[in-house]
Amino acid sequence: DIFQPLNIFYQHLAGSLPEGRKYLSIGISSVRRRRESYLAGTLQSIFEKSSPEELEEMVVVIYLADFDVLWSINTAKEIEAKFGSHIDAGHLVVIRCPQDIYPTLEGLKRNFNDPDARVRYRSKQNVDYAFLVNYCTKLSDYFLMLEDDVLCAKNFVSLMKRFVASVDSSWTTLMFSKLGYIGKLYHSADLAKLARFLLKFYD
Repeated sequence: DIFQPLNIFYQHLAGSLPEGRKYLSIGISSVRRRRESYLAGTLQSIFEKSSPEELEEMVVVIYLADFDVLWSINTAKEIEAKFGSHIDAGHLVVIRCPQDIYPTLEGLKRNFNDPDARVRYRSKQNVDYAFLVNYCTKLSDYFLMLEDDVLCAKNFVSLMKRFVASVDSSWTTLMFSKLGYIGKLYHSADLAKLARFLLKFYD
């Protein structure tokens, strides 16, 4: 059934599934960076720019997508140390998936003559996004994709709510940014189909 989430095993590194359905789930996929990590700054921006009322309407899901298990565990501990109150309040969840459930990243088709490393990175990123959106299928009415190096506008949730309410025609995706996958808003009812689409075309 394309409307049901994929049967995927998720490890909860911090937090747990929130009780009750929210207005918005915010998904962020993050991998280890060679230099500085901006993930904590992104989380701080989300929480500081949101009112208490907005926080009650959202849950932030961090998908630690790096295959380095130790990095994922340590990153989750750092997040827990800095944002423990939001985890306790059900506003923040940190998850990962084991490497062995990923499809093979070897022998992939090369498009645009990209080097093999680039092809593997992009293909894995597709799977990362698929696993992230799949987790969020039943958490909220809407799902917003962000990346791990963004800063948010003040009261961005309320601004989005007003804009969504003002849209008369039916829509699949609303774009609040022109950059990459940042700021793409979906109906959560479409996330199971989106996860399957991303997996189907990962290579």
